Amino acid sequence: MKSGVIESAFSVGNFADQVGGRISPLPPGNPFRYGRHKKEKGRLRRGKARNDWKSFGKLTVLIFARSIGFTVCKTFLPVFWIQVLHADASEGSFILTILFSLGCIITYFGGLLADRLGCVRMLRIAFISMIPAMFLLIHTENTLLAMILLLPASFALFAPFSASVVLGQKYLGKNVAFDSGITLGLSTTFGGLVTPLIGRAADTFGLVPALQILWAVSVPGAIFSFTLKSEKKEEKTGRISQPGLAGEKL
Repeated sequence: MKSGVIESAFSVGNFADQVGGRISPLPPGNPFRYGRHKKEKGRLRRGKARNDWKSFGKLTVLIFARSIGFTVCKTFLPVFWIQVLHADASEGSFILTILFSLGCIITYFGGLLADRLGCVRMLRIAFISMIPAMFLLIHTENTLLAMILLLPASFALFAPFSASVVLGQKYLGKNVAFDSGITLGLSTTFGGLVTPLIGRAADTFGLVPALQILWAVSVPGAIFSFTLKSEKKEEKTGRISQPGLAGEKL
C-alpha cells in the first residue's frame, strides 16, 4: 500500500512537471534552473559585445565640449546678466531657474527626438545649433533678445544628453560601467575643471572675451559629430545594433 502511494506521488509529480513545462514560462524540473539559465544567457550576451574605442573617443570629445558649455553657462550667466545686461541680482539668479527649467523639458524631448531622428543626427543638430546660439547670446546687450536666445542655447546644451548616453552604451558594450563614468559622471564634472581658468581669463581680459569659449568649444564638437557613423550605416555593417550587444545583427 505504501509503495503504491509513493509510486502514485512520483507519477503525479512527473505529470505536473510535464504539464507545467507546457503552460508555464518556467522550465520543467528544478525551479532554480530558470535563474541559472538567465545568468548563462547574460554571460553569452556580454560575450558577444564589442568595444569600439575609436568611436567612443570621438564621442568623448562631444561630451567634454557639452560639459564645458553647460558648466560655464550655469556659472557665468548670472554674472553676464548683471555686468553686461545691467540687470539686478535677482534677475541674474532667476536666469538660472529658467535655464534649468528649460533643461528639464528639453532633455525629455531631446530623447524623443533622438528616437525619431537617430542619436548621431541629434548630436549633429545640437552642436551645429550651439555655435550661432552661443555666439549671439554672449554678444547681445539687449535683455529681451538674450532671453529669446537662451532657448536655442538651452536646446544645444540639453538635447544631446540622452543621445550621448545611448551611444556610449553602444560603443562600450563590454564596459558599460566605465562608459557610465564618462557619459554620466564626467559629462557634468569635466567642465568644473575648466571653469576656474575661464574665471581667471574673465578677471584678466573681461567677461565677454572669456565667454567666447562657449561657441569656440562647440566647433570641435560639431566637427567630431560628423565623424561618427550614422545608425543606418551601423545597421548595414552590423557593427552596432543594440546597447551592450555590439556585433549582433538585427
